[in-house]
Amino acid sequence: MRFEACLFLSSAPDPPIESNAFEEELTMSRRMFRLMLVHQQIDEALERERKYRVPDPFKLSRLKKMKLRTKDLIHRFMRTPRRVG
Repeated sequence: MRFEACLFLSSAPDPPIESNAFEEELTMSRRMFRLMLVHQQIDEALERERKYRVPDPFKLSRLKKMKLRTKDLIHRFMRTPRRVG
């Protein structure tokens, strides 16, 4: 699975649902779950690459940047005020 594709999928908006506060919170939780899942997958890929006798420095660099980008998206999502009502 390509991680770049996962990142773009994780930042895609969820499909619109009724404007109910509970459902809105549920939608945000799904997005947070996806972001955390992608972050974990990138972390696992980093660990696999580091276990090689001679890890690819370019792949490590790319994975680290992707992990940081995902972490930034998670923190931005957590800072975003949620609408109630």
